[in-house]
Amino acid sequence: MVQVKKASVREAILESAFRLFSERGYTASTLTQIAESAGVSTANVYVYFKSKLEIVFSIYGPWFRERLDRLEKDALRIADPRKRLRYIMMALWREIPAENGGFAKNLMQALASATAEDRYDPVVLEAGKEKVAGMIQAALQQAGRPPLNAAALAHVIFMAFDGFALHVSLDSGSACSSAMVEAFCDLLMPKDGAERARPQPVRTPRRTRLSSANIP
Repeated sequence: MVQVKKASVREAILESAFRLFSERGYTASTLTQIAESAGVSTANVYVYFKSKLEIVFSIYGPWFRERLDRLEKDALRIADPRKRLRYIMMALWREIPAENGGFAKNLMQALASATAEDRYDPVVLEAGKEKVAGMIQAALQQAGRPPLNAAALAHVIFMAFDGFALHVSLDSGSACSSAMVEAFCDLLMPKDGAERARPQPVRTPRRTRLSSANIP
């Protein structure tokens, strides 16, 4: 007999998992704990989700998309392109990795413990990269900076995001510093008057022709 799924039960499981993942992390949270907190049996959890990995994917996707949508909306309110770029990078490398108890680290933990049988759909990552690439490209264009491969840049940004998400959750870890963000922004969009001068060609000193007259 096929068990009828209830939206309220599914939502209770997701809320329970989000709370536990935020407090303890993906690795330290078990399906039994998730089920108990949701008020259902562990067997009932499997009616709605195939695994703990599927649960974290179901939570992380909407959470991350909403956060990026909010970031894009807030960034568009900043007229100065340099300040907008800095705002975007501070959010991606410092604020989001630390939000909700460092919730972003849960996806990294989940992927690290995934097996060959687990299916990972990178649709959330690809959508995020596309959105971030668009935000950065728009800021660079407004600043009159030359075009670049924004998709490749966004990929690098997300690799760094993963690292910051893991690092901020360590006991001795810390969030990305303002100095790091400033250094990155300087590479893409130097401040007014901060453009590096073009390197001058190295002049080789003129060699003095040796002759019997100047040899001691």
